[in-house]
Formats: sequence, structure tokens, C-alpha cells
Amino acid sequence: MSEGIYDFIDKVLPLLFAFSFIAMLVLMANLFLRMKSKVIEPGGYHYAKRYPVRSAVAFGGSLLVIILLSFALKAQARKEIQDYFDHLDPKTTSIQVNGNNVADSATMLKALHIPADIWAHHSHPVNRITILITAKDGPLMLRLGRDSQEPKEYWVFYPHYRYLEHNEVYRISTALFDQYP
Repeated sequence: MSEGIYDFIDKVLPLLFAFSFIAMLVLMANLFLRMKSKVIEPGGYHYAKRYPVRSAVAFGGSLLVIILLSFALKAQARKEIQDYFDHLDPKTTSIQVNGNNVADSATMLKALHIPADIWAHHSHPVNRITILITAKDGPLMLRLGRDSQEPKEYWVFYPHYRYLEHNEVYRISTALFDQYP
């Protein structure tokens, strides 16, 4: 898939969330109306209205599409970041952390490289740090959020895609960013 498709996915995801929310409201209303249509007879009861299949399919289907597109966008972002790092020369690369130049870019690049997955553990990011990497291939901006429970763990966000400004792409574990607020 080309990058244009991923830009399109990034723009469509908020609309899908809105559609999913509306579908959920319609499903809840239909379920409520179905429950109100309960008819009691001597042998038991039954509902005068059918189960709202279309509402349930719209809601469930939109959630499934959101999940699939989110995974696809996250995978593309990881690929773009990995490709960028694969072509970097630490000697000609400059890095800024919160607007301040970093002297040892090789160590910083090694820390930012995509590792094997670090498992999530019901925490959230705090204290955002902005990383700007400038190389011959152009700039790359990443945002890091320090984990609320593990101070050496950072959530990496990729603001190139609006959806991934608030949804992590990957996590790293390092002490290099302890000096930055």
C-alpha cells in the first residue's frame, strides 16, 4: 500500500469513531424498544420486535474496521520509523530533545531504535518529550511520554499521523531521557 492510503486511513479513523458511537446509540435505543415490546402470554413471553441485527452489525463492524485500520496504521508507522533509522549515519545526524541539541547522537539513536515489544501494564504516559532527528533524508519527529509506573520506560508517538499523536507506536526502555523534564 502506498503512503497516500495511510494518510487517508489517518483522516478516516475519527469519522469511523463517530459512526461507531452513533451506531452504538442506535443499537441501545433499538434494544430498549425491543425490551419494551415484551408480550406476556399464559405460556411465557416473547418480544414483539425482532433483535436489531442491522444496528448490531453496524456497531460491531465499525469496531472491527477501526481495530484493523489502527493496527495497519501502527504497522506502517513502525515501518516508516524503522526505514528512517536504517538509513541514518550517526556522524551526519543531529538530534534535538525539547529543542536542545544532543552531543552523542549515536547513543540516542540506539536508544530510540524499535526494540522487541515491551508489554503494556495498565499505565499511561506523562511528561512528553519532543525528539527531532535531522538527517540527509529529512527530519523525523517523535514524541516520548514517560511511563507513569516505570520511570525508565517511554511510550513513542509518531505525530506524522494525527491518530498516532495519542496512540503509541512502540515503547523503549532507557535512562537517557531522565535528565529531561
